[in-house]
Amino acid sequence: MFGVLVDAIQTYQKFAGSKSFRGKALYEEEEAWFWSENSDPDFSFANICEVFGLNPAFFRWRLRQLTIMHKARVSRGKVVRLPPGANRPRKHFPGRGELLTLL
Repeated sequence: MFGVLVDAIQTYQKFAGSKSFRGKALYEEEEAWFWSENSDPDFSFANICEVFGLNPAFFRWRLRQLTIMHKARVSRGKVVRLPPGANRPRKHFPGRGELLTLL
């Protein structure tokens, strides 16, 4: 039973921000299992939590928080390619006041 719970958590977290059809389907399947109240009585999320003394409501809340944090990390800005030489360091010539502070 513990293996079922571990596998569900790993799959849920792994595919939380997935863009592929398969990844989204696996994520949604695990999500439905976590939030389902009426599934297989032996291997339902609520029953497994009861066996191991876990609070299902807290567990669901924590999974939701971790997923939100994971999606925030995954969804970064767009990568933009700069033209050649655009990110080359520019030569800096000190001004009159800067020369005095360097000496």
